Amino acid sequence: MKPTIPKIRLLLNASSLSHAIFICLVISVFCGSLVLIFHFKNIFIQHIDINNNLLSNNNSAINYFLKTSKELNFEEPESIDLFDDGIYSTAIKKQWGFYEVLTCKTSFKKDTITSSLLIGKSNSRKNNTALYSTNYGKPLKLSGKTQIYGNLELPLGKYEEGYINGVTGNKVLVSGITSSSNQSLPKIDVKLETDFSFIKPFNVNLIENRVLVNEFDKPLLLINANDFDISNLILKGHIVLFSNTTIKLDSSIGLEDVLVVAPNVLIKKGFVGTVQILAKNEILLEDNVWLKYPSSLTLTNKDISGSILIGEHCKIAGGILMDNISNLKIEHQLVINENSLIIGNVYCSGKTQLEGEIIGRIYTDKFFLKTETLDYENVLLNASINLDSLPKQFVELPFFNKKNYSYEVIKSF
Repeated sequence: MKPTIPKIRLLLNASSLSHAIFICLVISVFCGSLVLIFHFKNIFIQHIDINNNLLSNNNSAINYFLKTSKELNFEEPESIDLFDDGIYSTAIKKQWGFYEVLTCKTSFKKDTITSSLLIGKSNSRKNNTALYSTNYGKPLKLSGKTQIYGNLELPLGKYEEGYINGVTGNKVLVSGITSSSNQSLPKIDVKLETDFSFIKPFNVNLIENRVLVNEFDKPLLLINANDFDISNLILKGHIVLFSNTTIKLDSSIGLEDVLVVAPNVLIKKGFVGTVQILAKNEILLEDNVWLKYPSSLTLTNKDISGSILIGEHCKIAGGILMDNISNLKIEHQLVINENSLIIGNVYCSGKTQLEGEIIGRIYTDKFFLKTETLDYENVLLNASINLDSLPKQFVELPFFNKKNYSYEVIKSF
């Protein structure tokens, strides 16, 4: 008689089989997931290695192109395979006010690393001139608490102490070698682009949240300040803000690395930004304006006299240029009021009233001082010019850099 198999055992065997299949499926999924994880991990590691190699190659290419930037033509890309590994780096150089922008791209397959640097010309010859005043046959008079650190090139090769504006005791300090100046200012060689009429203005309606950032590897954006209200606007990068009349910048406006081009520019009290201003006729800074490095004020009109007026408690890190290369007898006027600081170099083809401080150097035809009662010519009162305090790594405006210069990095974007 055959034994009878209980039904419950048959049910248990069938259940065990389904459990085993499920466990095998889970293990398969788990093992497959591990394989995928290791696969994507390898892809990620390869991607990181490629990016690291691209970054290293790009940095090496930047150093190479920095040393050969003199040979690069503006707006003409140049490519090189530095290590003969099939990874090419392409550099392009653009003029940006007084400075230049060097953009370098390194690519491999679909990966690209891009870096942009603001670079400036640094003179390899040591220039110790802190003050240069054109020789019109009348000595410079120093009065009050005037202090000058650095060499002086003066009319007749000397200075005199003068008692100006009721000053009864002078505390004049001059530290440097004094020599005779020439009958004209040293010629400068600066070419600045001010004509952007060939570029179609950017549609300001496309600016979201009043903020616009344009990287320097992108095409230049031109914004017409006459088209809309520029208050509460933030602009950064490869952007030109221009006007055919007057541009007014107040404390609500944020500008960084932007060019401002207009006949007249008014910077109102409390403005802070990094900007290169190119004006034809007049630049006026109210009190408490701070233009961060590298900023500059430039008069570009060579046909008529212009002026730059700087209020009290202002700070400008970069420099000022008021040039006259025409044969006309044009006399620009520069006024730097009390408690204002200029870091960098100043060049004024005309007359300068300096009551503030310059950390750097100044070239001017002559000085003047206007008080409530009298006007004085070729006089410095309570002024400070200190070339010794200018940081060694500071890249000055390239007034006299012709052949003996090298490129230095000012900032990276």
